[in-house]
Amino acid sequence: MSFFKKALASVGIGSLKVDTIFDKEQVQAGEQITGKVYLKSGNVDQNINKIEIRLYAHVYIKDEDTENNRAHQEIELWRYAIADSFTIKKEVDEVFEFDLKLPNDVPVSFGDSKVYMKTLVYIDNAIDKSDRDDLLIAPHPLQEQCMHAFEELGLYLAETEFERAGYGIPTELPVVQELEFKPNGGHFRGKLDELEVMFVAAEDKLYVLLEIDKRGNWLQEMAGYDERNFKLVLHMSEHYSQQKLVEMFYQIITENI
Repeated sequence: MSFFKKALASVGIGSLKVDTIFDKEQVQAGEQITGKVYLKSGNVDQNINKIEIRLYAHVYIKDEDTENNRAHQEIELWRYAIADSFTIKKEVDEVFEFDLKLPNDVPVSFGDSKVYMKTLVYIDNAIDKSDRDDLLIAPHPLQEQCMHAFEELGLYLAETEFERAGYGIPTELPVVQELEFKPNGGHFRGKLDELEVMFVAAEDKLYVLLEIDKRGNWLQEMAGYDERNFKLVLHMSEHYSQQKLVEMFYQIITENI
């Protein structure tokens, strides 16, 4: 093995290439995701320290202290080790299969919310390799039912943002997706300014966190008197008719505006 080939591989020339293929590009939050990591070896043997798959979200984070300080950020949500250290021989390709479970409360692909996987290959004494693959994350069926209920109440999805987790939000992720609904006619037009909703799914229940901003005068809005918070817990094992959800949310919103 020549010194020149080693030197080239150390800066990525003639080094291995990585490509990750998922069995399907659209998955539901909490589902298993399967696929393969393909390593195409280069001109020299290379020592691999580890291979990881990481889940990221490119999100628009709202600062609760200022409400105006907002920025797009890449946030790591979750990681999983695919392989430990090994040596990949020159001109010998490797394939690693994986079967991973996505977090139950992974952000859903609404609006500008982007969720993607990165496969990271850490190479000894060389430039690390990576591969990015976008994912379409569909909501849990119960969450989708709630979304349809808001539509039936004359509310439309106006914006998607994220808040940093905490303040009693039952999630292990660093951020929580927030969906902002506004009235588009119907009973709440002129009474409701906006409805901010967080869906946080666990194994057996769905937490629905509501912030109800009623239409008030400027003094009420400055003092925060126009906002009401409500937490609803829906159980995955129960059957909720669409009409029941509509009536439930109608009552909650009506009693808080």
